[in-house]
Amino acid sequence: MRVDRRRLFVALMAVVALCLAAAAEGAEKRASVIPRPDPPDHWRILTLDEATSTSECIGRLITPLCTVETVMACLFQRRVPPCLAVFGNPWGSEEDHNRLRSKKLLDGRYLKYQVVEVRPFRLSDVPDHDRKSRKSIRRGDLMIRIQNIICIKEVCLDEGSDVEPPIKYCVRREGAGWKYCGWFCDDDKQDCFFI
Repeated sequence: MRVDRRRLFVALMAVVALCLAAAAEGAEKRASVIPRPDPPDHWRILTLDEATSTSECIGRLITPLCTVETVMACLFQRRVPPCLAVFGNPWGSEEDHNRLRSKKLLDGRYLKYQVVEVRPFRLSDVPDHDRKSRKSIRRGDLMIRIQNIICIKEVCLDEGSDVEPPIKYCVRREGAGWKYCGWFCDDDKQDCFFI
């Protein structure tokens, strides 16, 4: 049986083209999970309920932003599922969470937030006094700066000195998902205020 070299060459080139296209698509998908900074007038919302929050992936650490939003939901909503996903449940039992959530302090509160910056994490992002955290930063970690504004019903604390500095979250790729590595204030002289 005689092999037509021209047909074999065309078939081989078609296979190479398909492989290159698949590789390019995979690289594009990986790049698309890295969030872009939000425009200054675009705010996301985190409430006490996922149904009325902007994020659709709280509790699923599938992208860097989903991981950060899960940390924020754990601390703001004070619910076990997001805390379990990120921390392994540092907050106690579901009963403890329900008791915390039922306090009047949380009535009508929500969080406006926006992605301010996304880039590789650098040692200079960690305050000098936090040596333990400096040792845990690895090459490839990603820094996501989030500006938070706390709102109670229609009133938001977004005037002048009431606005807290953005918080730098560190996330790291782990297997098919992402892992939370820590958070740090923009101003290392001030303690991070979140909730």
